[in-house]
Amino acid sequence: MLYISFYSNVSNILIFFIITQWAKIKGFIVTTRKIKKDLRDVLNCILKITRTGFQWRNTDKVYGSWGSVYYYFRKWKNNGSFDAILAQLVEDERVR
Repeated sequence: MLYISFYSNVSNILIFFIITQWAKIKGFIVTTRKIKKDLRDVLNCILKITRTGFQWRNTDKVYGSWGSVYYYFRKWKNNGSFDAILAQLVEDERVR
C-alpha cells in the first residue's frame, strides 16, 4: 500500500493517510472560501491537535495560522463534515 505522511518528526509518532482514503474524504471538506493552504494540511493539523491535545495557538507554522485552522475545524464540526468522513471510512472498512 502507498502511504502519505503528513507529519514526520523523529521524536514523534508518524501519522499516515492512505491515498485512497484521502481521495474519498476530500469531497466532504469542500469550501467556498478562497484558500491559500491545502485543505489536506488543515485537516492534518486538526487531526494532530486532537491526537496530541496541544493548544490551537501552538500549531506549527507549516499548517498556517492557528486562526484559519480553527475556523475550518469549527466549520466542519458544525456542518457535519467530520461525521460524514467517519461514516464513509467506517463503511469502507466494513466492505473490505
